[in-house]
Amino acid sequence: MWDIKSSKFYTEIMGALTAFFSTPEATESELHQKLTDAGTMDAIRQEAQTAAEAACAAEIAQLNPQVTTLGDSFKALETEAASKDAAISEQAEEAALRAAELETKTAEVATLTEQLAKVSGELATLKAAKPVFASTNPDASLPIPEQKAKPGNAMSESELMAFMN
Repeated sequence: MWDIKSSKFYTEIMGALTAFFSTPEATESELHQKLTDAGTMDAIRQEAQTAAEAACAAEIAQLNPQVTTLGDSFKALETEAASKDAAISEQAEEAALRAAELETKTAEVATLTEQLAKVSGELATLKAAKPVFASTNPDASLPIPEQKAKPGNAMSESELMAFMN
């Protein structure tokens, strides 16, 4: 049994108890009552665990609506992302079709450019080979009058002026 008269640490023990219970001016009887009310170490642990569980339950109850709201927001964002992915896929397909159309049109333009160059060349050849007359008879059934040419197809200046007028 513990004897207060032979205790070397009585003062230290009482000082530690006053600090533990946050009562620096407590008397021995007040400290004894606090120790009695505190109960055993198992009771103190059980009480602390019950208090911690209650605090956690209150915090969980407070966070549950926020978690539900965030879950709903997440589902809405997933749905929005899926619809945007579908729209992107549709637009990518449309872009591929437009690219194919552009390629086809580019090929058509190249073909028409080649045909234009060929026809232009043929037209230039025909213009160069066909003689040009001062007056063309609008009636194709009438003969076109022949031009008198000098040796070497040279015209005098007066003939040229007459021809131009």
